[in-house]
Amino acid sequence: MRRHDSRQKRGADQAVRALDHAEVLAEVQGLASSHLSPDEAFDRAWIAVLLRRVLDLLTHQYQGAGKEEEFIALPPFLLDDGCLDQTKAAAQANMTIARFRVQLHRLRGRYRQTLRQ
Repeated sequence: MRRHDSRQKRGADQAVRALDHAEVLAEVQGLASSHLSPDEAFDRAWIAVLLRRVLDLLTHQYQGAGKEEEFIALPPFLLDDGCLDQTKAAAQANMTIARFRVQLHRLRGRYRQTLRQ
């Protein structure tokens, strides 16, 4: 029973998705001229590719649901540190500020969930 619980914590039922090796290498080569060690450059490139893939998956989900217009305004606020104007973005997306914030909250939850998968 304990082994089963541990296995579940490690994501036993999660699907494994392979990263595109060429895409990671392209990112690494872009970082090669920086002050980072090769290991650090690879880690950063891998993370960048992973985050880009998560955003691509979410984009496809919103497009499939017919909410592409709504989605376009939200991604800049995923990792927002408070310096972007939500009111202006909500107006551009034809949403009230309350609805914009609810949609942003939901997108952040989906982003976390997709990243963990």
